[in-house]
Amino acid sequence: MSKFLKALSIAAMATLLGGTALAADIKVTIIDVPSLPLKTVEFKGGKTMAMDIGIGSGAVHFKNDPENVFYTITDRGPNIKCSDAEEILGQNADAMCAGDAKSKIFPMPEFAPLIIKWELDGNKAKLLEQISLTGLSGKPMSGLTNGLTITNTEKSYSNMGELIDYTANGLDTEGLVKLTNGNFWISEEYGGSIALLAPNGKVLERHVPKGMGKDLAGADYKVVESLPAIIAKRKLNRGIESLTISADESTLYFAMQSPLSNPTADAYKKSRNVRIFAFNIAQQKVVGEYLYLLDKPETFVKDFAKKKRKQNDIKISEMIMLEDEKMLVLERISNTTKYYLIDLASATKIDAKFDDIATTPSLELTDPATLSPMTKQLVFNSDDLKGLPSKTEGIAMLNDKTLLLVNDNDFGIDGKAVSMVKLSFPTKVIDYRTN
Repeated sequence: MSKFLKALSIAAMATLLGGTALAADIKVTIIDVPSLPLKTVEFKGGKTMAMDIGIGSGAVHFKNDPENVFYTITDRGPNIKCSDAEEILGQNADAMCAGDAKSKIFPMPEFAPLIIKWELDGNKAKLLEQISLTGLSGKPMSGLTNGLTITNTEKSYSNMGELIDYTANGLDTEGLVKLTNGNFWISEEYGGSIALLAPNGKVLERHVPKGMGKDLAGADYKVVESLPAIIAKRKLNRGIESLTISADESTLYFAMQSPLSNPTADAYKKSRNVRIFAFNIAQQKVVGEYLYLLDKPETFVKDFAKKKRKQNDIKISEMIMLEDEKMLVLERISNTTKYYLIDLASATKIDAKFDDIATTPSLELTDPATLSPMTKQLVFNSDDLKGLPSKTEGIAMLNDKTLLLVNDNDFGIDGKAVSMVKLSFPTKVIDYRTN
């Protein structure tokens, strides 16, 4: 068959498949991102480590900004699992964490999460502004852990192995949206919760699961118990990582990163059932809850090829609004990332009984075949493209045919650099499907 006929045959097949295409027709442009150094930290035992700002825990392009302007957000700051201390620092958990291998080391406990404004200049990202999160008093917020009793938490240790007090002002920031009035909404993992910020980064209010307010007494922001109590059943460090907003700015949408640990701590491990919530801002309450069914681990090919992966390795790390109630969802392990289109307008809401902790079986342990998960359509898979970063957590839609992706490099703890790419589609992203 001639090259022309072969190409014609492929095109005809794509037409028959209803507009599907080969992901190879997505143009990948590597963006040059400046490193944003923090400082070099010395640890107990003498090891030193240079750290930079991990800019990519979330991203957003505001609809009224120029197409080349976007924002990203950091997470809570540099941290190291106590269980990894010996491998990374040469000092074991006994030395660094008083033997508590389940907690975290915070090399820079003074770090306050940041929102960063960027401008694309050709293939380069230009830093425009850094917005540091503060409380109502104007004092810096923190990335340190909350002293939660309604759900589980973890302790914080310094670079010298000293125990650091819990703080109600700690946020593990992740998702990000911007409003027409200049305010921001963010999502975070500790609660999980969502928070309203002023344009200057001042945290005005934090919306948390019912019953969590008492654990945040003394917080330097207003605490509102507006979220369902069931959200406090999140797996530790798997709270709310993704956040998006309706075009009229009336409704926030967010997904849990993983299935809930409900009714037991291990319930999330084999479950594929993830909850997506719709939160009406004016009413300050959840007005819709939907079921998203995660893929099976063997379908994340690049991750599974390295070692057998488990169901609980899969996460939802980002969600962006395309139009109406149609959204792009980022579902990933690390090296393989899938981008799915969902439409909440045609999705069935979860029965309210599943917000009752007493319901047996819980949503997480219910066979999805007996439920009504939303339909999801694969837009593209990172395995089909070259040059895409691993651990992608931020997506900004610059226009209806262009996405910008950025990874979370964990502040360079393991030596990884920030990676950012621009994807140019031959059609609107909402219309694109991979064959």
